[in-house]
Amino acid sequence: MALRFRRSISIIPGVRLNLSKSGLSTSIGPRGASLTIGPRGAYTNVGIPGTGIYARQRIGSVGVAGRARARTREQRAAARAAQHQAALEEHAAAQAKLHALGSVLQHRVRAPFDWSALIAPKGAFVVRPFVPPSARSTADDAQRAARDAVPVVPWVVLFVVGACALLVVVPIVMRLAGLAALIVAGVMLSLVSGRRTAFAAHWLSEQQRAHDAAVEAAHAAHDEAERHREADWDAAADLRERLRTAVERSDAEPLTHLLEVELSNEQLPVPLIFAVDFDGTSAVEIDLVLPALDAIPGRRTSITKAGKLSRRRMAQHDRTALYGRLCCGMTLRLAYEAFRVLPMLRQITERGTACGIDPATGHERRFDALRLDVRREQLAALELDRLEPRAAIEQLGGRFGCDARGTLRPVD
Repeated sequence: MALRFRRSISIIPGVRLNLSKSGLSTSIGPRGASLTIGPRGAYTNVGIPGTGIYARQRIGSVGVAGRARARTREQRAAARAAQHQAALEEHAAAQAKLHALGSVLQHRVRAPFDWSALIAPKGAFVVRPFVPPSARSTADDAQRAARDAVPVVPWVVLFVVGACALLVVVPIVMRLAGLAALIVAGVMLSLVSGRRTAFAAHWLSEQQRAHDAAVEAAHAAHDEAERHREADWDAAADLRERLRTAVERSDAEPLTHLLEVELSNEQLPVPLIFAVDFDGTSAVEIDLVLPALDAIPGRRTSITKAGKLSRRRMAQHDRTALYGRLCCGMTLRLAYEAFRVLPMLRQITERGTACGIDPATGHERRFDALRLDVRREQLAALELDRLEPRAAIEQLGGRFGCDARGTLRPVD
């Protein structure tokens, strides 16, 4: 139960001092038509005495305590809004991660690989002409630098003062001093002019020397860059030639290099670790290190009615299903990418490897938890955007060893 305290003391007729829990206030005026001034601001009170009917209206600005409470309310509202925005962003990021893990196959590259452009001859190497840096120092720049380095203003002022003393001042001593000042100023102005000319010539020479050094360095850098570019051009031309004749010469090395580069560029939600081994030029074996179950978040997020972030443990069945979708989706995506890049490929063998404890020895060992042999026409017959990856692996005759708890098992 909240306790309230209020006491009113009449100081003089029409003026009362009010004591309450909120502080000290003063009421001015008769009952039924008074003005109250306190820490919460000023109020007008109008009513009918003895009936209990009255009206109260704030006037003017709020007091210090009122402004403090308003600021507190605004700060709390801003904090709640910031907390809600942070919760929304974290929830969106968590949902995006789950979606990416479950839709690896759907996010594959769909544009056809331009094999003809890749093996087309590059032609002869053309050296780019050297463009020297432009000279930025001119005679005008030299004159400005000389004016800044050798000032003339003091001697001009001395010349003006001496002329005024010689022409205006009557005492002979002052006129002699003015004449001396004119002579000194004239001599110094003549010297300053010579110093400026010498300084400008020296400054322009130094700038030209620095410019020549910059041009020489830029020319050397240009030649070095062109040598590297020509080496890269020759290497690319050689790779094109080897790719163009790879099938005829049964040369799998350029095909291995190309496939490794293209697979490494795949945008996946987990790190991709793999190895490629060709059997001739029409068949390839891809060893894929399967991600661990830890790649799947253990909790789901949601936004409560109060705007806060809620984290709940993901059901084991849902987590295992998403893990299987990730592993099998990565396997099918690598097969799709290999067939997309290399038109001569007819057969792909994929092995998904994992680490575990051998129950017979207790030692950690590496084993195959996934295996798939697929031909080009088999993969082309699948509707990759609508299938379930694990079911597709099994339909193609592949095997994926993963139990209901998400533990990988060896496959025969």
